[in-house]
Amino acid sequence: MTAEQDTAGTGPVRHALAELFGIPLSSRAVAGITARAAVRLGKFLEHCARTGTYTLLMVHPKRGRRAMEAMGVLPSFAGIAVHDAWAPYDTYPGPRSPALSLFGLA
Repeated sequence: MTAEQDTAGTGPVRHALAELFGIPLSSRAVAGITARAAVRLGKFLEHCARTGTYTLLMVHPKRGRRAMEAMGVLPSFAGIAVHDAWAPYDTYPGPRSPALSLFGLA
């Protein structure tokens, strides 16, 4: 793999940008954009909700229920939620059988 193919894991981001906007960017360009965004976001946290087709990303200064409410997905979600067993997820009613993600638990 060459440096152009993937610099610090930018391959998926490069692919998404090319697919969404028709703009092919180099790995170095994506790494620079990511670094600048991280500085500007400061202490904001990234939140993600995903299906097999769509991904919703949002930044919010909190991780808790306020952020989940602002994202607007879980309050009306009726499917199976895959998460890390953090207690606030269990405060949402509905017919969901949580599937636990082992990401970050090792």
